[in-house]
Amino acid sequence: LTPHGASLAGIPFMTRCSAVIEIFPDLYGRTDFYGTLAAMAGVNHSFVYLGDGPVQDPNLLPAEVKIRARNEYLCAPENAIIQAIRIQIDRWHNCCGFGGGLG
Repeated sequence: LTPHGASLAGIPFMTRCSAVIEIFPDLYGRTDFYGTLAAMAGVNHSFVYLGDGPVQDPNLLPAEVKIRARNEYLCAPENAIIQAIRIQIDRWHNCCGFGGGLG
């Protein structure tokens, strides 16, 4: 469970079937960037987006919006975190061949 950023560069060194939950601030996100890296490494990836609107590609945003988004305090609602964790547990069960899950 981590905010979007360089700390996710270690994904390729994670064990197959591991899980990453990435948190994006409002108006900022590249869900395909570390999600693709995770898929290539056999790591389950999901994200929690803290905005109300659609996820935006930061490369298309004005500089002042990017700076504001990067400086935003990331406090995800507990229900969003719990939902992301449940998704990852189900994916872990399927990846490891346990079947079933939390439903």
